Amino acid sequence: MEKAGTENLKTFCSSCGKESQLKCSKCKLVSYCEVSCQKKDWGSHKGECRLYDVITTKDMGKGLVARRDLIPGEIAIREKPIILVKTPNHPKTIINHVAELRTAVRMLSEEDTKVFCALDVSRPELIGKDQGDIRNLGIFNTNAIALKQMDKMQARDIGAAVFPNISRINHACSPNVVWSYNQVNNMEEVRVVRNIKAGEELLACYTDPLPQREERRQFLKAKFNFCCYCEVCSLSGESLKENEKIRKEILGLKNNMRDIYRENSGKALRFAKMRVERMEKQRGELIGALPQAYMDCYELALAEKEEEIANIYKKRGKDVAKIVRGENSLWSHVK
Repeated sequence: MEKAGTENLKTFCSSCGKESQLKCSKCKLVSYCEVSCQKKDWGSHKGECRLYDVITTKDMGKGLVARRDLIPGEIAIREKPIILVKTPNHPKTIINHVAELRTAVRMLSEEDTKVFCALDVSRPELIGKDQGDIRNLGIFNTNAIALKQMDKMQARDIGAAVFPNISRINHACSPNVVWSYNQVNNMEEVRVVRNIKAGEELLACYTDPLPQREERRQFLKAKFNFCCYCEVCSLSGESLKENEKIRKEILGLKNNMRDIYRENSGKALRFAKMRVERMEKQRGELIGALPQAYMDCYELALAEKEEEIANIYKKRGKDVAKIVRGENSLWSHVK
């Protein structure tokens, strides 16, 4: 528990009703006068000890909203997967993918089966009344989140998983949360990347944030069957032109950097610097990609033996990675 804030002159124990000075350290929504009261009340409070509520949105089905104000770097949700499938969903491996998914669904508890089957399907018209592999595949493809394993200085795909509540987080091209996988604890962690007010919806980015608006919309329509009208996709006139221009420049600099870094690390570093400068201009939209952009600058500066510059990028990279992914970032391997 932690001390109640001074903004509330009086708070009262949720167990005994006496005036209290301590708040639940997780949700910060209830208070207790002492630890014994907290332990006594845990049986009834644990079901409500969370930072979000599940709601029905106007256009996107279920979604999650904050129960209180949240700040950058705060973990809004931690969840274990109810289904994890390691076989990729590719044409060459689709048979094995479906077989692994079928086995995973059969092994679910009765409660988790209800949770899984209650999740939305992006194209229900293609499934009809099917209750077998086709429906399971539809639910999984709509709701599964790709998992990354941290391996020294590289990240590799280790499968995809469905989570009871995290899978209900809706999309925005300018997200207020970013998710990442903690392999040690087998948990997906959702971190806040900008201030979120109580009652505001939690939104993550489903797609590569860098492509132009129409490319992002095409991907989202094809995979999730919706057209994005978020704040970024709703830009028009000069604001849209400037946004698209910067994205195109960032992609060009990224490609140039990768094409030349083996032959000319100095020139690649210049491209990397220009790229991260432009990304910072659209930090709110591209924050999920910033840790890797700073990592590129850091590694190229080291290759050029520019240690002072490398240390600057290391600090900036670690700072943004702490907010975005915490210990689940590649930066956690850099000392």
